[in-house]
Amino acid sequence: MAVPILSAVWRNVSGFAVNAYGYVAGFALDDVLPPSLVGTINWLLGLVPRAVGLRNTTPREQINANVVLAVFWFLAGFLSLGATWVIILAVHVPLGLFAVARWFPGINEAWQSVRRRLPVRDDYDLPGWRSE
Repeated sequence: MAVPILSAVWRNVSGFAVNAYGYVAGFALDDVLPPSLVGTINWLLGLVPRAVGLRNTTPREQINANVVLAVFWFLAGFLSLGATWVIILAVHVPLGLFAVARWFPGINEAWQSVRRRLPVRDDYDLPGWRSE
């Protein structure tokens, strides 16, 4: 009598463990977020390499990416009590000024030459994130 009960308990416990592991192993954050938020996050993450000037970004695209990310960090600063505002001054203002400097053909050609030699991939996968 005890063996069938223990067998049934073991089958349920092990089945639960396998299913729980499958859920955790296959979990992606974008599966539980609203689609509009996932799209916004993907868009913002896609702007990061453009803000740096990667992916054959033109100076105009680099300036636009830095402006959008600076506005994002400014708005995020209200949630972080101003902690993210330093990112605007430390990162996006210099990158934006560099993008303006790329309007000079010599600086733009030098940057493109340096960019071609950088061992930087143009696409990265984020852990725990499925969508592109």
